[in-house]
Amino acid sequence: MRARLFLSAIFVVFLMMPSVSRAEHRLPKAKPATAYPDSTIHKREHVAIAAVPYVTAGQQKVFGIPYRKFGFVPIRLIITNMSDKPISLEQTRVYFISANDDRIDAATPDDVERYIPLSYKQGRKIPVGPLHVPTHRKDADWKVQQDFDTYEYNAVTVAPHSTHAGFLWYDVNGLGADPLRGASLVVEQIENADGQQLFYFRVPLDKGR
Repeated sequence: MRARLFLSAIFVVFLMMPSVSRAEHRLPKAKPATAYPDSTIHKREHVAIAAVPYVTAGQQKVFGIPYRKFGFVPIRLIITNMSDKPISLEQTRVYFISANDDRIDAATPDDVERYIPLSYKQGRKIPVGPLHVPTHRKDADWKVQQDFDTYEYNAVTVAPHSTHAGFLWYDVNGLGADPLRGASLVVEQIENADGQQLFYFRVPLDKGR
């Protein structure tokens, strides 16, 4: 019985480790989009959009997975509505446009999980007596889903004089060592309160570096 309790305690410690680590790295509160170097402002429509790529190891500590290691860039999309009426994002599409004009849709959790090798998902095994206990890396797919559930951009509307932020993930495999150079984010099909589409936004991704 004691041996069983001891092993149960070990598994609880391993399960708790990722949560403790993530808690130490909190996501900064989003500022208005106009405060970021990588931003575009449409003064006539009173809307501003900023994009903040999270590519460094320090930035990616807020997530459960080092996405850049697997060829993905999480980009924080920040939309500020400076008008007196709400704007609708229900039909909005956001694309990553590379320097070579590759047009890339935002990734899904399944897209990311396919690029994580089995060796990473299994992680290391630590000997504990006669057993070898796997580390928490075996839960890589679960962590990806958790990151999307927690951080993905999910606003349907942005209220007047407010800012909403969230992440989109993009597959940049095959775009070279510096996929952000000359790249931009294109945001299409934002609608105003009258149902009219705003002119598309093209937000650069390499000014703030």
